[in-house]
Amino acid sequence: MTEHTPGPWLVVNIKGINVLMVGAGQDGSNIVADIRLHRHAPAVEANARLIAASPDLLTALEALLDETQEALLSICTDNPNDRLNDQPVIKQARAAITRAKMEDSQ
Repeated sequence: MTEHTPGPWLVVNIKGINVLMVGAGQDGSNIVADIRLHRHAPAVEANARLIAASPDLLTALEALLDETQEALLSICTDNPNDRLNDQPVIKQARAAITRAKMEDSQ
């Protein structure tokens, strides 16, 4: 699998053109997506911001899962991994990470 373009990503509004760009790097010059605007719509801008936040969201979710697992391992005497893996929110988080990374589900 090819790795995604590292963040930070940001939304760049090109004045005079009906396009929102999502760019990587400090100045956003490495374009990773462009969103064509057929009309000005708040949802289009919200979608662009969500796309731009994706690398940060993925990193935060992975770190949160790691921290949760480490915390459970330190306080539980039975098998905390079994309980952790059974939690719906943990399954949802792992599925989102899998989808983002295009990994085969286990």
